[in-house]
Amino acid sequence: MPNLPNVDWKKLAIESLAIVASILFAFSIDAWWNERQRAIEEEVILVSLYVEAQDVIRSVEEARRYIGAIKDSTRQMINASVASDIAMTDDEIDQLFNSVLWHVDAASTSAPIIESLINSGDVDSISNGELRRLLGTFMINLKAFRAEMLRESEYFNRTLVPFVQKHVSMAQLYSLESYWPGDPERTYPPYGLARLKSTVSHRDVLESRELQNILLHRLTTLTNILEWNRSLIEEQLEIILELTERELEI
Repeated sequence: MPNLPNVDWKKLAIESLAIVASILFAFSIDAWWNERQRAIEEEVILVSLYVEAQDVIRSVEEARRYIGAIKDSTRQMINASVASDIAMTDDEIDQLFNSVLWHVDAASTSAPIIESLINSGDVDSISNGELRRLLGTFMINLKAFRAEMLRESEYFNRTLVPFVQKHVSMAQLYSLESYWPGDPERTYPPYGLARLKSTVSHRDVLESRELQNILLHRLTTLTNILEWNRSLIEEQLEIILELTERELEI
């Protein structure tokens, strides 16, 4: 059996350890880099979430104020229609029609970033488990809230507007100054229509049973939106905002 050459085992061991150490170091650098990238990605998501949560809170509050004003105008119009002791001029009747012909837009309370996080699965990039779960629950509630707004929008476009267009002089209504529901200082841009040659009275239309029934049902669709449990929308958003602030150390 041939003799093994003389081997410097100590040197070989040191070299082996150096190789292993360099491999482990490379792995640690790679892990550190991946963790840093994940942290950066999460921070970007949280910042976007923080900004959107504030925007949606404002949008929902504005929507409730806007819809509440339309509901008040609708109730006032119903009372003027059914009561026998309310005296109104033709101009006041026209202004009532003008005040209820405002559209509720379900898209006004959209939350595209949150929805994208949920649908794409990127919500898993958020390390806070409570925040992840709350975002999922909130998105379900927001969709239900927007569905109520969509039902109101469809009723407005399919029932109220066709009735008014058939029975009322739209040019007469559109020649009036119109104020934003819930914001009496904000006027709708004028159409710049020519001065009307003559006007008509809409008193008979106001007092018609068909209009009363239409307005009563719209009062229901508006009430359903306003009575939507605040704890399922605004309060959840406030908690999302608080958790996001905590994660961002704001």
